[in-house]
Amino acid sequence: MGSLPSGRGADVNAVMKGKTAPDWAVGFGQVQMVCHLLRRGATPSAEALTIAREHAERNP
Repeated sequence: MGSLPSGRGADVNAVMKGKTAPDWAVGFGQVQMVCHLLRRGATPSAEALTIAREHAERNP
């Protein structure tokens, strides 16, 4: 899993280039990172949830 400063006070819901960290993680198929972000209080966007569902349907 990648290194995140979320344990050091970083905002897991901050927006970068129009996307949040969960959006980026979902887009790259980083399931463990998505779980980590959610445990840290991240709020998944509708887009992230849609991408996650589509990914799960393609990869049962």
